[in-house]
Amino acid sequence: LSIAYNSNDEAFISHIEDIIPKGIIFYGPPGTGKTLFAKGIAEAINATVYIISGPELKSKWVGEGEANIRRLFARARATAPSVIVFDEFDSVAPARTSGAHDGAMESSHSMVNQLLTEMDGFRKEELVFVIGTTNFPQALDPALLRPGRFEYQIEIPFPEWEDRKAILNLYNLKHRTELSKENIETLTSWTERLFENSSRYTGDHLDALIRSLKRYLINKKLVKLDDEEFNTWLKLQTKTHTLTNDEEKVIAIHEAGHTMMYRKYNRLDEVKKVTIESGITDVLGMVEINIKENHNFYTENDLRSNIAIALGGYVAEKIIFTQVSTGSYNDLSSATKIAEDMVVFYGMGNLNVPRNYGDQEGKVNPFFNNLISPQIDAILLEIKEEVINYLNENKSLLQLFADLLIQKRTLNPDEIKEILGKQV
Repeated sequence: LSIAYNSNDEAFISHIEDIIPKGIIFYGPPGTGKTLFAKGIAEAINATVYIISGPELKSKWVGEGEANIRRLFARARATAPSVIVFDEFDSVAPARTSGAHDGAMESSHSMVNQLLTEMDGFRKEELVFVIGTTNFPQALDPALLRPGRFEYQIEIPFPEWEDRKAILNLYNLKHRTELSKENIETLTSWTERLFENSSRYTGDHLDALIRSLKRYLINKKLVKLDDEEFNTWLKLQTKTHTLTNDEEKVIAIHEAGHTMMYRKYNRLDEVKKVTIESGITDVLGMVEINIKENHNFYTENDLRSNIAIALGGYVAEKIIFTQVSTGSYNDLSSATKIAEDMVVFYGMGNLNVPRNYGDQEGKVNPFFNNLISPQIDAILLEIKEEVINYLNENKSLLQLFADLLIQKRTLNPDEIKEILGKQV
């Protein structure tokens, strides 16, 4: 018999208690708010919260780490309802290995065993909930992740557009920076780029950005920024490169070549913007796309079009300038890797034998290098010819697009579709 939903019914409450997990894992990159979410859960259920950094539990004394865990759980039970939050959980409960005999590793094993004992000793009437946060879920001991322990693992990813906008609005109010809706929209778009260490913007980065703005306001003795002053401040946050006119032309043609190949394969809807403005990273220009998620598989045509798009910049430079720049390094690496995977793992080369040429570690078996290398070259050369033919047929449009890119610096989707016209 199903149990009807009734929050006052004892049978229903008992049923819910039976299926509540003992613990959950929040995982994701640093600065995305994993610990903040854990605190939010404790606050929502009006529970005592214990936030423990992994290294705090460790000790140089034998048995002291396990004793620290026992004391922590005893205290949590005494003050229930309570939430224990293990920050940097992978330092408390790393995967155990059978071959480890040094003291530090054996101590770590003992702490994992003690934690498993405490988790298995939970009774549903003991209102203690355990949360672990980690940047490396793959480093956790598998025994902790089985059902009945930390059976829920929830990813806290980098914030997307709407998330960043909400976070910026929150810090705008908190720090009283008086940014307008238009300023917030601009910052939301601006923070789509990569940060200094090639990481995406997190909540911590956004907080730091608004705090930087607040310091700027104080130094300038301003309450808020007008549009001109806002743009001045924003430029101070951007690492720029001084390019010569000739360098700009090369970059514009390169990015135009990539974009034209999106046009060829009717994939312009994927393009978010094309720019020759350097971001906060060392990238001099880019075609920014909406990444398609939840791909179950790729067809051979999908992979071939990805290679063609990667080669678009290289070929465009060759057509217009009869030589290429060093800016094609990443593109060539990407195209080569895709072609290699097609031959080695997916049976998409010109060989008649339907087999996988990788080793047990998923790498190219060197025994077959002489066989598969010509097949990789054949795919790249064939697709390169397709790209050359297409860009030569549309050379005037390629040049027109590059000229507009130099003029406007950045083109949005509407501007891109307007100049490239009907897709073919």
